[in-house]
Amino acid sequence: MKKTILQVVLLLALGCMKKIEHETGPELTNRAILSNTLAADGCEWNFYVDKKTYVPSNLDLIRPFVGKETYYHYDSVTVRYHLTGRQKELKCGWGAKSMQDEIEVLEVKK
Repeated sequence: MKKTILQVVLLLALGCMKKIEHETGPELTNRAILSNTLAADGCEWNFYVDKKTYVPSNLDLIRPFVGKETYYHYDSVTVRYHLTGRQKELKCGWGAKSMQDEIEVLEVKK
């Protein structure tokens, strides 16, 4: 019986360790500017938080928030996210590109 309990505890501990290994950082919540100003020679979808630009890893949570896809968007939002630890290309007007920190967006609300 003691051996079985020890095995279960060990398996649970290993399961938690795997979860921590995949986590890249703490979950953060901040006010941000969500914008897509590419049509006005700005940049494609990005979040501007505390004087830093972040590129979302995907747009799945952003599209329902802004409604139909727009060519120009600028809005003050609250974003819940975590850093992925990767860089992602941000396309801007006139063919300009830059590498910015990537975030996984967990929630967006006004």
